[in-house]
Amino acid sequence: MSNYENLINKILDDAENKKSSIIQKVKEEADLIIDNKIKEAKQNKIKLIEKANRDGEQLKDKIISKADLSVRKRELESKKKILDSIFEQALEELVSLDSKILKNYIINTINSLHITDRYNLLIPSTYSVEDFNEIIDDNKIISIEPSEVLRGGFILEKNGTSINYSFEVLVKFIREEIEFEVSNLLFS
Repeated sequence: MSNYENLINKILDDAENKKSSIIQKVKEEADLIIDNKIKEAKQNKIKLIEKANRDGEQLKDKIISKADLSVRKRELESKKKILDSIFEQALEELVSLDSKILKNYIINTINSLHITDRYNLLIPSTYSVEDFNEIIDDNKIISIEPSEVLRGGFILEKNGTSINYSFEVLVKFIREEIEFEVSNLLFS
């Protein structure tokens, strides 16, 4: 039996050696797989950190841009309020003109129009019609009437058509023409 036992022992020894070799090889492959996965995880970690940094920068830039836009919007709103106030103050000064100054303005404007038709003159109801009676001229102005709607200036009216020289309209028109220049003077 000794040969038989020697053969079994040899087979067992070979199997043990083969087993050790296989286990060693599996351990090496497992270590290699683990090392590769660790390297891959580290690379993914770096990529994720870089992406997070880029996304963070983009978000920061977006927040700053939005804040800048908000500040710009508030600044423009403030400037618009200032301009509104300036033009409203100008309108209030025109609306409160002395009747003599308004009368001279009306006479000069009508003369510069070179009108040939006859018109009714509407003036603000805050003025006395009697103060303007000398404007009545049978060739151009046939009557003067107070207007509750008109705040300042005057309107020439004839057969449902009118020439509007109200200060509200004039200030609005002039504002459209000079607002940019006034804005530059005030805010530059």
